[in-house]
Amino acid sequence: MQAKVEREMKKGRKTDLFKIMEKHGKPNLTSAIWSHALDHDDKLATQVLDRAVKALSAGIASAVNLLDVEAVVIGGGMGVRFADSLVLEIVDGMPKYLLNKDNPPAIKVAGLGDEGGVIGASLLVS
Repeated sequence: MQAKVEREMKKGRKTDLFKIMEKHGKPNLTSAIWSHALDHDDKLATQVLDRAVKALSAGIASAVNLLDVEAVVIGGGMGVRFADSLVLEIVDGMPKYLLNKDNPPAIKVAGLGDEGGVIGASLLVS
């Protein structure tokens, strides 16, 4: 998403995402920066996140169709931070892509946030 924002800025689009990133001394656009931009009605941030929601709805539904899973866990900082808003939009966008609309998977938000991958990897070390 950061690369998409950078490409759009080269086309002349305006956003405060990178000003917020610099202000907080971050090397990348974190979930907190996206959240701050949304709170201040940053149009480009909103459009990029809306695009991501649509892509995730289609992608997750496609994976469900292929693998026939009972549940999907959405994790990472973005998943946890936006559990009450964007994750619900992802879930709402999935049915049109699901083959079995009568039995959608449960959608859960990971409890470990940004640390989930690191914790999981550390558990694999013997």
